[in-house]
Amino acid sequence: MVTRILKLPHNNVLIGRDLSEIFENGHIYSVRKVLGEILIEDVGESSLCERTMYDYPNRNSTVNDIMKEGSIYFTKKELEELNE
Repeated sequence: MVTRILKLPHNNVLIGRDLSEIFENGHIYSVRKVLGEILIEDVGESSLCERTMYDYPNRNSTVNDIMKEGSIYFTKKELEELNE
């Protein structure tokens, strides 16, 4: 099995598949380039995981709808700090 990510040639969008299951479900990852090396760090659970079926988008939304909502790329703690 393999895990791969593709950066689309427009809109700075990354898409991928984690068939080797190295990433935690529902977690946000920070990616940085340091001295030519790419580092990936788990920063915590996405705020998407806290949403109910009445919130939009939620875990039952389409991938397209989820990717359009910028707040899901923050952890619950980060989102609370931004809204203070």
